[in-house]
Amino acid sequence: MANNLQIGIYNAILLAGVIQGVLFGVFILTSKKYKSKSSFYLGWLLLSFAFANLQYSLEETEVISTDFLFKVIHIPWSVLIPPLLLFYGLAFLYPKRKIKPQLKLLFVPFVLMFLISTAYKILEFLGPWEGSISEILNVVPDYGDTYGDFATTVFFLVIIIVLINKCFNYKTESKKHSVKIIPIKTTWLKVLLFILLGLNLLWIFYTYLYAIDHNTILYPLYIATSITIYCLGYIGIYKIGIFKERQKIRGFRNEIKPYSIVEKSIKNSHICELQKIVEENKGYLDSSLSLEKISEELQLSNGHLSRIINSEMSMGFSEYINRLRVEEAKTYLLNPEFENYTLVAIGLEAGFNSKSAFHACFKKYTGLTPLQFKKEQ
Repeated sequence: MANNLQIGIYNAILLAGVIQGVLFGVFILTSKKYKSKSSFYLGWLLLSFAFANLQYSLEETEVISTDFLFKVIHIPWSVLIPPLLLFYGLAFLYPKRKIKPQLKLLFVPFVLMFLISTAYKILEFLGPWEGSISEILNVVPDYGDTYGDFATTVFFLVIIIVLINKCFNYKTESKKHSVKIIPIKTTWLKVLLFILLGLNLLWIFYTYLYAIDHNTILYPLYIATSITIYCLGYIGIYKIGIFKERQKIRGFRNEIKPYSIVEKSIKNSHICELQKIVEENKGYLDSSLSLEKISEELQLSNGHLSRIINSEMSMGFSEYINRLRVEEAKTYLLNPEFENYTLVAIGLEAGFNSKSAFHACFKKYTGLTPLQFKKEQ
C-alpha cells in the first residue's frame, strides 16, 4: 500500500504528463513544419493517451467519482491508442505508401465502445430504471474499468508485436534501397517498442491483480508507460523533422552537378569506370557504398581495386568517397535555404551514416567543424 504522500506525488507526475501530452499533441497537429501523415497520427496518439490518463487521474484523486466519470464524461480514449500507434509506425516507416483501407477496421472497437458509453449516459440521464435494465447499468462501470482495460491492453500488445515485426522487415528491405529513397533508422523505434512490450505484459498481470484487489497500485506503470509514449512523441517528431529536411535537400541536390576530385590526366580505364559509378551517378551519396560493392560491379578483387585507387589517385577509397561527401555537404551548408536545418539532415544527405561520422570527416578535410565552417562563410 502506498501512503498519501506517495499517491500525491504519483498524481502530480501523472497530471504534469497529461498537460505535456496535450500541449505537445496540439503543437504537432497545428505545426506546418511537421505536417505529414505520420505527424497527424502521432499528434492524435499523444492527445488520446493524455486524455485517457486525465480521466484515470481525475477518478483516482477523487476529483470526480467513478459514477460521474461513466455517466457524464467518459470517452474510451485508450482504445484509440493501439490503432493510432500502428498507423503512426506505418506512416513513419513507409511515408509514400498508402495505408490499407481494411486497417481502418481497427478503429471499430473504439466506435463500438463509444456508442456503448454514449448509450449508457443517455439511459442514465433518462432513468431511474428498474429490473434488468438497472442491473445492466450497474455492471457497466466495473466492466469498463476492468475487462475493458484488459482487452485494450491485449489489443495494444498485438499492435506492438506487429510494429516490431515491421521494423525488422524494414531493415531487410532497406538494404536494397537506392539513393532516390530516404532510408530510415529504426533502432530508436524498436527500443521503445520493446519497452512498451514489456510494460504491456506487466499491465496484463497487474490488471488481473487489480480485478482481485482494487487497492493494487497502478501508478508506477501508468507513469512508466507515459514516459515511454512521450519519448516516442519527442523522438518521433524530431525524426519526422529530419526526414522532411532531407526531402527538401534531396530536391535541391538533384540540380547540383557531380563533383570530381580526380585529376583529368588519369586515363586508367578502371578509374574511369569508378568515376562514373561514384561521381557521375553520385554513388558517394549512398551511405552503404563500399569498396566491396564497387569491386563486384567492376568485376575486380577488393585488393586489386584498392591498389589501383592508391596508385592512380594517391589516396585510399574511403578518403576518396568522404572528400566527395564533404564537398557535397559544403554546398548545403552554404545554401541560405538550409540555414536552420539540422547538421544531422545535412550530413545524412551528403552520404554520411551518422552525425558523428560527418563531423569527424568534415573537420579532418577542412580543419573546421561543420558549424564553424557555416559561421565563417
